[in-house]
Amino acid sequence: MFRMVQRVGVVALFESLLQWRALSFWLLTILASAVSVIPVLVLGTGISLPVLEVNVYTTTAYVVLLLLPFVFTSVFQRDVRYKMHPLLQVRPLLSFEYMLGKSLAALVLGLLAVLLTLCGSWIVLSVIRLELVSPFAALPFLLVNGAMCLCFTLLFVAVIALIDVPFLGAIFCSGAMIVLNLSSPATPLHMLNLHKNTLFYSSSIGFGPDLSLVLNQGGFFLAIALGLFGVVLLLSQMKTRYGMRRWYHLGVALLLCVLGGGLMLPITSAFGQTTKQYLDLGVPPAQPMNAIVSHYQLDVTAYIHSGQLEGKATFQLQSGSEKELLLALNPGLQIQRVTAGQQPISFRTQQGWTRLTLPSGKALTLTLVYAGKLTLGRENYVGTAGGMIDVLGRPNAVYRFLGQGIGVLDGNGAGGWYPLPYVQSLVEAYGSRLPFDRVSVRLPEAEHVWQAAGIFKQETRQIEVTKPGYLPSVFVVAFDTQQQMRLDQTPLVYHGIQPDQKALSTYRLMSRLFNELRNWLEPQNKQPSTAIVLPFLREPVISTHLLLLPEHSLYSSFPIDLEDETVTSSFVGEKVAAAWWSDALLQEMVLAKRNATTGQPHGFSFFLEWPTNLKGMLSAYSAINMTGRILGTTYKGRVYQLCLERGEYGDKAKMKPEDMAKLSVVSEKIQKLGLSDCPLPTVGLMKLEKKEGEAKITQVLQRFLTAHQQDMRPPTIQQFIKEAGVTLGRDVSADFKPYVPEEMPKP
Repeated sequence: MFRMVQRVGVVALFESLLQWRALSFWLLTILASAVSVIPVLVLGTGISLPVLEVNVYTTTAYVVLLLLPFVFTSVFQRDVRYKMHPLLQVRPLLSFEYMLGKSLAALVLGLLAVLLTLCGSWIVLSVIRLELVSPFAALPFLLVNGAMCLCFTLLFVAVIALIDVPFLGAIFCSGAMIVLNLSSPATPLHMLNLHKNTLFYSSSIGFGPDLSLVLNQGGFFLAIALGLFGVVLLLSQMKTRYGMRRWYHLGVALLLCVLGGGLMLPITSAFGQTTKQYLDLGVPPAQPMNAIVSHYQLDVTAYIHSGQLEGKATFQLQSGSEKELLLALNPGLQIQRVTAGQQPISFRTQQGWTRLTLPSGKALTLTLVYAGKLTLGRENYVGTAGGMIDVLGRPNAVYRFLGQGIGVLDGNGAGGWYPLPYVQSLVEAYGSRLPFDRVSVRLPEAEHVWQAAGIFKQETRQIEVTKPGYLPSVFVVAFDTQQQMRLDQTPLVYHGIQPDQKALSTYRLMSRLFNELRNWLEPQNKQPSTAIVLPFLREPVISTHLLLLPEHSLYSSFPIDLEDETVTSSFVGEKVAAAWWSDALLQEMVLAKRNATTGQPHGFSFFLEWPTNLKGMLSAYSAINMTGRILGTTYKGRVYQLCLERGEYGDKAKMKPEDMAKLSVVSEKIQKLGLSDCPLPTVGLMKLEKKEGEAKITQVLQRFLTAHQQDMRPPTIQQFIKEAGVTLGRDVSADFKPYVPEEMPKP
């Protein structure tokens, strides 16, 4: 065995030395490096560094893998040219050892080509950016490309050795790789698709989706290569009586054949399942029909951890003379049953587009039952258009679909989590509103944060409110409890990326302020609170006992010094108070929204505008009181004096030019304390506190909160003033008159 290993090593070393001295190997390596620079030169220097890294390193991988077969071709051509094959007949070198040595040499050469090309790309990238780019940025690509190189090398050597003309073998291998990549939806080998941040991330979740696809794709080639390599060893050994001297030579060849064949089916199946996660709807197969869709009701159950989604959609359709209706649905969801009244309707589906055959001549009430697992196209789940759009400096690797402890129901329009009738009226409203009139979403596997609060009606639309509170900009809920720590009296739950120390200290302060606010205004609420870190959340979100925190710190860009305890407490306290009052008094409805850059539909928000006077007054007053309880009475007195100065100038719209300059000075002092402003109604409420005492104002707030928690419309500041007078036993409108407009604002 030792002698066999020694002979294989000698063949590999001899072949490697010959290749390193060959001009063709270096020419092809230089060519690969040159081609990988093209995206940088074409796109210029105006693109962010992460995008340039994607362009350079993924193009490098694609080019090197295309050129590898032609590098290996010279190995066999030279052997034929120098008549090295006959040496197998006269020297104690088995064909088994010859093939293993050649394969090992080819693998080393391929890895060297990848390494040299990535180094060249790194140098060019640094020159273009006029700064030394960290070489660690290329490490994920080097690891992945090295693994792919192993798979392709075995395939190349096996096929080239089987074909009498090695050049044809090289073309065959390159052609096979190109066909496989073209048949894979949004393959990561495309120069703009692979992104380093989606290759590796927290071990609590696993491989990134890009790496999963790369491994499946590489495993597909490896299965083919192992099988062919075993066949090559068998055939080459049978050509000569010196081919098999040991029984294990034949055993190794047969084992490779069995292993390759055994891996082929499961790896091919896994590869197909992985690529389905990259499917999008594509181009609509027909023009939108002229029809009227009304009374759209949607009932969805989403299982966070299993990833399963079950839905039922019912709507009325007036189609005129049309015989078919086209529906758009996420490709991972399958329509199981369609009925018109009690009559079943035939349908056929292809990549998310479903055609319904309609009964003619009458209005229909259609009911669709569907289920499956959501698949999100690359642009949706990565948060960037294949690396071309930089979101907050990098895509969020935690942004995922149902099935990993995180639920995402994102998007309004084609390819979404509900059936979209492809009719002209809905196409025209695409991105500006959702098609349904009532929606109910249940998350039975999650913590019961959502509680039915009734129906909210606005004009002809009604929305079933499933949680009396504010939701993030996309419908995201995370309950991954694998990693936890405690903030004050609140356990913090996070996933993916652990917050840094600065974020943790801010979250700790948030938790303290949150509990302080609950103890102040809801002393009867003894339910323990939980803090959860959410991806893509910009502002803190609060429910009765839940504190949702942004994964990326939203405080880094605030133009004040947050190292100061007073400033930080005021700033964070104002956000916590605003979120708490929003949840306590408002019922949110669904509104679609567009991406500010592209204008394309991008998720939806659950919110309802409410009078800013009341919101500002309650948030600012509560923030001042909470912060004062933490920092002491001196803070509250300073803020009170500044608010009184602010109140002297009155409404900005009626202010004189000379007073604007004075007001800006006062506003700057307020902002230096961490508050965004001291709204005029807050001045009135603080002056009322001076007259009545803090205990009575606390009683006013508690009664107002209890009275309006179940309201389906937000209260107004005039209601607050009236009810405050009832609680205090006197008319307090005169106290607010200088600071509150007389007319009641429309909700």
